[in-house]
Amino acid sequence: TPTKHGSNFLCKMERALSVIWGTDVHDDVFQRWTQGFVFSTVEPLALLQYSGGPCAVLAPVQAYLLQKHLYESSLEDEDKIESENWRKCDVSKLLLLRALAYILKQASNDGSCKLTLLCDK
Repeated sequence: TPTKHGSNFLCKMERALSVIWGTDVHDDVFQRWTQGFVFSTVEPLALLQYSGGPCAVLAPVQAYLLQKHLYESSLEDEDKIESENWRKCDVSKLLLLRALAYILKQASNDGSCKLTLLCDK
């Protein structure tokens, strides 16, 4: 049986999913918009788009990824790397995390965000 906290979390997730996706989303739309971020094997900082979308998300993320690459100081700066796990990522993934963190902080009420990096095994 779910705990009170777990049940509350599930209700919030269901509401969030309903706001984001609506109540009648087609599988092909859902697949396009949940494909994740994939880097090109030819150009290490280029994000790839499959299945016709979502360019409205991909384009600004790509722009901020390049901005982080071009205008931030060294990736070895100890003050900017907060988690030991981030040091194990390659540069492209670290820049992607920084770009996403920046975008999410801008959209948050309190200037904070939390990200999770899922690595393929």
